[in-house]
Amino acid sequence: MSAATARARSINGTNHENKMLLEKIHDRKKIFMSPCEVNERYILRFAICGRLTEISDILFAWREVLAGLDAMIDEATKICVDEEQQLDKDALDDAAWAEEHCLVKRLPLPGDKPNEIR
Repeated sequence: MSAATARARSINGTNHENKMLLEKIHDRKKIFMSPCEVNERYILRFAICGRLTEISDILFAWREVLAGLDAMIDEATKICVDEEQQLDKDALDDAAWAEEHCLVKRLPLPGDKPNEIR
């Protein structure tokens, strides 16, 4: 049995973002991830234990994690900063916005070109 883990990069050193990420993933009801804490860091994990598991299954799960992060980004852009500093979501690249605001550092998927962000 193997386990894959995911963790969103925290803005303020808390585990809040990762708890939100788990909620977004579970809201989609396509994969189940279990949380655990290691050295006070909240980590999401899923088991890879079926003998018929293929790389496409793992990529599907990883894309669900990314979809959860996208949902967090969408929510963050709606709430966003304050009344004086409203963000025009159409003018922003979601991946760049997320990286700038420390919501996510995406790991490359197999087949990605170096430094390519989706």
